Amino acid sequence: MKASIIAIAIVMAPIGPDPDAVLACIRQVEGVTNPARRGPAGELGFYRITPEVWAENTKQPFRLCATDPYLEIAVARKHIRRLAQGIQAAGETVTPYRLALAWNAGLSATVDDTAPRRARDYARRVVNLLP
Repeated sequence: MKASIIAIAIVMAPIGPDPDAVLACIRQVEGVTNPARRGPAGELGFYRITPEVWAENTKQPFRLCATDPYLEIAVARKHIRRLAQGIQAAGETVTPYRLALAWNAGLSATVDDTAPRRARDYARRVVNLLP
């Protein structure tokens, strides 16, 4: 009986840092003043969400990323939780730095330690904004 209670507690335990705090810092670093303006990779919104990430997390049209802040944050939260789960599944500790790095460079570049310098600089800027 004790083993099943422990297993449930492990599955339900939160993963890593507060994702909303990390997302707030990501939004600041992105510095978007016009969420409808597309970025170089086609990203939209305050969190610079790509069409691929959007499609993985909602069936709503991508154009809503720029006009529906509630839907955008819901997609951002789902995505950052998926990144946290992927980092954890790779046997790594989920930290704000790794979350920001995965947000910018992708999960595989984060867990394979192949993220470019610009992405590492981005992640440091995000972490430096955390309280």
